[in-house]
Amino acid sequence: MIRPLIRVAVAVTLLSPPLLMAQPAADGEIDPLPGESSGLGLPPLHLGGQVFRLGGYLEAVAADTLQAPARVGLDRVSLIGSWQSRQAWSGLLELELKNLVRLQPGNSSADEGRPVLERAYLDYARSDALQLRAGKFLTPIGRWNPLHAAPLTWTTSRPLITEDTFPTNATGAMLRGVLPIRGQALEWAAWASPGEELFPEARAKTFNEAYGLRLIQDLGPYWQLGLSLADYEEAGDPTRKTLYSADFRFAAKGWELSGEFAHRVLSRTTQRADEEGLYLQAVAPLSPRWFLVLRHESFDSAGALDDLHLTLGGLTLRWSRSLVGKLEYRRATENAAGVPEGWLGSLAVLF
Repeated sequence: MIRPLIRVAVAVTLLSPPLLMAQPAADGEIDPLPGESSGLGLPPLHLGGQVFRLGGYLEAVAADTLQAPARVGLDRVSLIGSWQSRQAWSGLLELELKNLVRLQPGNSSADEGRPVLERAYLDYARSDALQLRAGKFLTPIGRWNPLHAAPLTWTTSRPLITEDTFPTNATGAMLRGVLPIRGQALEWAAWASPGEELFPEARAKTFNEAYGLRLIQDLGPYWQLGLSLADYEEAGDPTRKTLYSADFRFAAKGWELSGEFAHRVLSRTTQRADEEGLYLQAVAPLSPRWFLVLRHESFDSAGALDDLHLTLGGLTLRWSRSLVGKLEYRRATENAAGVPEGWLGSLAVLF
């Protein structure tokens, strides 16, 4: 009974009039999250030369896959607060409430929600070229992980190579900045984590020790190329690993082509390949608010006999800066890992 209801709910979500009225996103461009530096969220509070911002977003997800009973639920509510001083100091705090409500045949719940500290850091900006960040931040590897928040992505599901290949959060310090190179911006970041994750999420992977480097180079007005390198040891796993990653993005007039490739080896042992994968994603505008999304993934997970190939097709509705709806269908081959296949839909609301 709940499965057809979920399908109807997803369709109504994507086709109904807007719940919130705001200016539509221009050509599919995605704004920063409220509470950071966008005009969304509550009006900034100016107090004694300090500026405080508060905002957030929520994500409701419906899933009807071959591997599990259909479900619909409120997966997360994220609250983001930031502070900017008149000098060089600033800070950000993001707290998420996950799995608040789940409706599923024989397994519904509304009392399993848990708070998770997603980000908590202080920044000191000596200049645009040199800034220091200390605290808990999103691991700067690849494109998807630092921008994985639901309102900023085109699909409900995230690519496999970005899920478990490395811990998604790091607690430590990062030097970063932006340098002009022949009229183009080069963003750089060098980071380190001694372990001791700040308020770690239960059952989530964490670093025991990690070092990394991230470079993002603009190549003209439309192209961007990124490179990542990380050497790390995970908590509870003494095996040292080195991850090499490359990514790119082309974006113009609502069209977007992006992708990531990651190759992980077991370092300081035999230097043999451990895990490898990539995804290529294309976005095409169907109208100012509707977008067609196609993605193909290849993933060779640690210990797997065959590569897993996953193809995704979907629609994304960016009705406004505050409301994003997504519907997608995923199909896999050589799916020994049991990756969910079928329908996924979600609604992300900024506030």
